Amino acid sequence: MPDPIDEIFQRAKQGRALFLNRDALSTEYLPERLPFRENQIKQVAQILAPALHGSKPSNLLLYGKTGTGKTAVARLVVDKLQAQDTTKQIETCYVNTRIAGTEYRTLAKISESLPLEDDKKIPGTGLSIGTVLDRIFTAIRENKAHLILVLDEIDYLVNTYGDDILYQFTRAGELVVPGFFTIVGISNDLRFKDELDPRVLSSMGEEELVFPPYTTEELNTILTARAKIAFRPKVVPSASTFARVSRAQSTATQGEPWTS
Repeated sequence: MPDPIDEIFQRAKQGRALFLNRDALSTEYLPERLPFRENQIKQVAQILAPALHGSKPSNLLLYGKTGTGKTAVARLVVDKLQAQDTTKQIETCYVNTRIAGTEYRTLAKISESLPLEDDKKIPGTGLSIGTVLDRIFTAIRENKAHLILVLDEIDYLVNTYGDDILYQFTRAGELVVPGFFTIVGISNDLRFKDELDPRVLSSMGEEELVFPPYTTEELNTILTARAKIAFRPKVVPSASTFARVSRAQSTATQGEPWTS
């Protein structure tokens, strides 16, 4: 009797793959171009550009609903910034604080972007928050690092653990000189700043940028372009086909006959 598992795998091997690049469908995928976000890209780049000549950029808060391109813009600009750095002093770090889950794991993730000596690396558990911060600040200072720190869902960190970590970062000052760090905070909550201590707010909210939602036409263009990257030709129906199907489904739902 044939093994059903082998039959499945044989059919999979003989069949034609649907995907050219399946990673393009992942939420982590970062395309080379971000259409309809050119203005936001330029603004973020202008704010962070001083790092290229050794000056500390302003901290930056990016706001907008889910799916408005905040994270993609921040990561794209930060990656290109580091690629342009000829001094090799710019270090970049991206942390989604909700995924990291805790203050400790957020800080441990930040430490991974810095050149820490083996005996100063942050273990999974066991150190106090103060010790971890001290090691991060020491690494920035001793390596004259210019750290660009992107904290995604920064509101989750503050709402869950308070803003003490942000206070420590924004008030580090002389503890990291001649290095420095800049925080790029990303939040879906426009009221996020209302929860911050005034002392944190005065340092954290130096620059702000609100991302508007994409229009229907913009989303159609973005999804069509992404489908071309992800799927083989003719696998995904064209936008006009989608539109005809959508109209037909809508008419059927209303109890009327379909029309071509």
